[in-house]
Amino acid sequence: MALWLASTERRTRKLDKYKNEILSWLKEHLDLSTAQIADWLDERYPDFKVGESTVRRYVVAHVNDSCVIFNVWRELW
Repeated sequence: MALWLASTERRTRKLDKYKNEILSWLKEHLDLSTAQIADWLDERYPDFKVGESTVRRYVVAHVNDSCVIFNVWRELW
């Protein structure tokens, strides 16, 4: 079990390569919802399909909690 847990920490996520872009959107638009992030990803990368719930979980789980912008965003949503 411990080996499996360790392997999940190193696993890359579908949205990892878009993390910087997602962060910049959140910094520019404090009222941005995860639904809008999913729409923007779909518009900019039509071959990349990801659901809104996946984006929501990614933003909450993987965006740096120490980021002031993210903390403001999290309080809004």
